[in-house]
Amino acid sequence: MKVVGAKRLARKLRRLPDEVEADVAKMVKKSGNELATIARQLVPVDTGDLKSTIKVTIEDRGMAARVTAGSDEKRSIIQARTVEGGRDPASVSGGMAAQPFLNPAATYLSKRIKGRLKRAVNKAAKRVANG
Repeated sequence: MKVVGAKRLARKLRRLPDEVEADVAKMVKKSGNELATIARQLVPVDTGDLKSTIKVTIEDRGMAARVTAGSDEKRSIIQARTVEGGRDPASVSGGMAAQPFLNPAATYLSKRIKGRLKRAVNKAAKRVANG
């Protein structure tokens, strides 16, 4: 049995991972920035210190985005975690109700991000198939 166009198909399939990676990297960056923007809108503002520490870090050659709140200082990280998750009333410094901002932003965008990922992969596959 002979397959017509097998070499051409093999060449296209070898290009697919690079094409997908490029499109997914763009999607990850866009989605990470959007998540950070929404988190900045949702974060409760007292002095604005916490809001100013929300940042996006692109990792794994563009395949992952990490959105964090809190600077590198331990106190800032503790503040971000306390605002997001609250504090137990039995703690030494007293209780504090949770005022989440990162998790709601991620939940709000989850369907949109999944859709973007699917479109990025499909777009790359079509480009490889047609080119």
